[in-house]
Amino acid sequence: REDDVAARFKDEAIKWKGWMPTLIALGNPALRSRHWDQIFAKMGRPYDKDMTLDNLIQWDIFRFKELVEETSGVASGEYALELQLEKIEKAWKSLNFTLNSYRDSRDVFVLAGLDEVFAQLEDNQSGLQTMLASRFVLGIRDKVEAWDRKLALLSETLDEW
Repeated sequence: REDDVAARFKDEAIKWKGWMPTLIALGNPALRSRHWDQIFAKMGRPYDKDMTLDNLIQWDIFRFKELVEETSGVASGEYALELQLEKIEKAWKSLNFTLNSYRDSRDVFVLAGLDEVFAQLEDNQSGLQTMLASRFVLGIRDKVEAWDRKLALLSETLDEW
């Protein structure tokens, strides 16, 4: 009798061990609704945000192991790009330009201390180009392209100034 319990426990442990990579992928905090929609579409089901692990087991999510793990990997890549873009946005929101009077004039000003601005501008433009070349940019391409245009306009403006 004890051998039956031990054998059953061993079989369950082996089954769960095989499921773990898929379960870890499903627990990825980078998964967004669009990723869940993709997974559920392949399963032939509408996305149910109130699903449980028991539901997923009943729906045989483990048949879609490769899809789940690939989608989770893509979500992680997209999330990394989102974080980089947020960093760029925050940097420009907190940057202040310094204006100095031009030759003691009260009405004419020039920008001062632009070394930091140009360094940040070049660094961010390079980062945005790298993002645009990434296979993970799809979910945020519009935002990345918008920032690329903003920084290109700033670069042109500063060059003219």
